[in-house]
Amino acid sequence: MCALPNASYGSSTPTNEANPRNVIPEAGRHFHSLGWMTGSGGAIGVRRGEEIYITPSGVQKELMEPEDLFVQTIDGKSIATPPAFKKLTQSSCTPLIINSFLKRKGAGAVVHAHNPNAVLISLLYPGKEFRITHQQMIKCTYNWKLGKNNKYFDELVVPIVEGQPEEIDLAPYVAKALEDYPDTSCVIIRRHGMYVVGPTWEKTKLMLESFDYLFHIAMQMKLYGLDPTQPPTESRENSKRLLLDDPDVATRFAQMEITIQKLTQQLSQLENNAGAGSTYVRWGRSLCSGDNTELVYSGWEDPSVLEITQNWCNQVYAGSIYIQEYEKWGYNNIIAT
Repeated sequence: MCALPNASYGSSTPTNEANPRNVIPEAGRHFHSLGWMTGSGGAIGVRRGEEIYITPSGVQKELMEPEDLFVQTIDGKSIATPPAFKKLTQSSCTPLIINSFLKRKGAGAVVHAHNPNAVLISLLYPGKEFRITHQQMIKCTYNWKLGKNNKYFDELVVPIVEGQPEEIDLAPYVAKALEDYPDTSCVIIRRHGMYVVGPTWEKTKLMLESFDYLFHIAMQMKLYGLDPTQPPTESRENSKRLLLDDPDVATRFAQMEITIQKLTQQLSQLENNAGAGSTYVRWGRSLCSGDNTELVYSGWEDPSVLEITQNWCNQVYAGSIYIQEYEKWGYNNIIAT
């Protein structure tokens, strides 16, 4: 399809920095400088209203110009194309970019990068997921299911799909990953790179850098024998309970107050019973000695048994004192305290 004169910019002209025609070439130069879009690799799609701006195929991203972009609607209707003399074609990533917009309602941008850290992490994690937790940069990643950024103590899970010989062959796999992981903003492609989709182009750029950082730090942790999926010494649950806006905090405080009251009552009972002790016999003496002692009985002993009536703690009861030690030659005055 050839563009009409003065129509190559579509319904919008590059008059401000927020215009996708300005944003995308600048982002291409930035990602190329990081080594994420070398050669002609990678792709960028930015949505503004009903218009979706997508990078062309075979263009060096550091040399891309505003007029090089293809513009279309979500259902594939062409709005604008690059100048005919440039002979540019649509990117093979277009179906994946459109699928990403379809799977993530409200998405503002999609970036496909060939960053080495994504490739390496896909080889270090042979399964279908990359996982990491308790890292500061997790807070820069967006959770589409919750509609807000993830938190430090969350376990970030990024799906990994198998690489394919052609970019177009990846479309159904990336789409399914976005369906199976409704919270994710990123899909890793083994031996290839990654796709990142965000609410705005600014947040998408931040997430692309954050995911790359997390992949890098996970590889470094593995190098030193550390597990990126393991939280610090304190458990995740206990860490979460420290947050003042946690809904369970009030309940836990109430439970702690009840426990404190019970312990206080038990302590009071122990203090009240502190004077209670053993009953023992002092031979040949008529006085009790020491603190917290009380005279129970004073009198003559029977060699076998003493039948007595005694007052103890304001209660009258009958009892017997059985003598186990005495002198046979006479009667002894005994005291039991």
